[in-house]
Amino acid sequence: MPETIQTYHPTFEKAKKLFNLRKRLWEIADGKSDGTISYEEANHLAVDAVATANGGMPRATSGPMVRLCKLCTNGWIREAANEMGLVYPDLDYPERWGKHRDHSRKKERKATV
Repeated sequence: MPETIQTYHPTFEKAKKLFNLRKRLWEIADGKSDGTISYEEANHLAVDAVATANGGMPRATSGPMVRLCKLCTNGWIREAANEMGLVYPDLDYPERWGKHRDHSRKKERKATV
C-alpha cells in the first residue's frame, strides 16, 4: 500500500518563499548534473537554501522542511524540489496562495435555547 503524504497549504508569504526555494533547488540540481557545481558544493548550497527559506535550520517539529534538508544533505536535490510539489500542492497555482488560511477556522455553533 502506498504511503500517504500529508499536504500543507502555507500562507501567501510562505508560499512565495517555497516557490523561490523550489526554483533555486532546480537550478542547483541542474548545475550539479551539468558538472558546473561539485557534489559537495551543490549539497551545501541546497541545505543553505532550505535553511534560508525556513528562516534558520529546520527544527525537528517542522516536518516537510526537515525532510527537504535531509534529502539535500544526502544529495537528492532534484528529488527534494520535485517532492515539494506533492507536499505543497498549491505551489504551481499562485492564485491559490493563502486562500486556505481562512478555511482552518472552526465555525461557531449557535446555542440552542
